[in-house]
Amino acid sequence: MSDIGVISYEYQRSSELAKKINDALIVVKKVHHQLPSSNVLSKEEISRSQQFLVNVLRKLLEVFSANVQVDVMEASSEIDLPGSLLQRIRTKQKPKLIYYLADLRKAAEHLEQGGDHLTESDLSLLDDMCAAIDIQTATIFQKFWKE
Repeated sequence: MSDIGVISYEYQRSSELAKKINDALIVVKKVHHQLPSSNVLSKEEISRSQQFLVNVLRKLLEVFSANVQVDVMEASSEIDLPGSLLQRIRTKQKPKLIYYLADLRKAAEHLEQGGDHLTESDLSLLDDMCAAIDIQTATIFQKFWKE
């Protein structure tokens, strides 16, 4: 596969993941903030969005807790986080990784309990995760156009 083909595939993967994460977070935020548009969301859609974000958080916990025993269930196979994204998050969180892992656990627990259990700190963590994947996608897009 050519360099352009590899970059194109990486961009597609990253952009699809970014869209899924952003869409799920929008649903969760609508419910959490009790926005009028949340009334049209089905319980299945809300549950699916919450579970998807839980799976992403679990996958992050699994990856970043390589030498630490973590009591999380197996992350869904639908979650395939690009290595470059994981490296970006790891670099940013390295000085406070233990606290970051605790925050990931809390956010996952709160999401599992329902949108009304989320805290502003949880939402901020999820926003940061969205920002990281969006930056990653933009970086790959720039590489694509340089080739």
